Amino acid sequence: MLAMKLEGAAASGAPGSRIFTKQFHGVGPCRLVVSNTGSQPLTAAVVSVGPDADTLAPLDTTTFATLAAGATAGLWIQAPVGVLAFQATSAAGTTLTVSVETAVGVN
Repeated sequence: MLAMKLEGAAASGAPGSRIFTKQFHGVGPCRLVVSNTGSQPLTAAVVSVGPDADTLAPLDTTTFATLAAGATAGLWIQAPVGVLAFQATSAAGTTLTVSVETAVGVN
């Protein structure tokens, strides 16, 4: 089930752009899918999780870190997710489509 989708999200230079921070109320597992719809690669990316938006910790810094222009990658998150956040950097700037898929709906 599609829990959220963002199209045309801009990723820019360091320290990167916060693409989203969203409350998922403990839903999980889920899959984060990122498509680089722009013309430049990502140069860094951080997926963070936590019980709330003030207590986030990095979960993954490699899956999307060098995502090429036109490429798509996904990250399976097995544990229940309170809050999920994604930050991306592209030295020359690019655009992304980002979605989160879950087995059940999100309130």
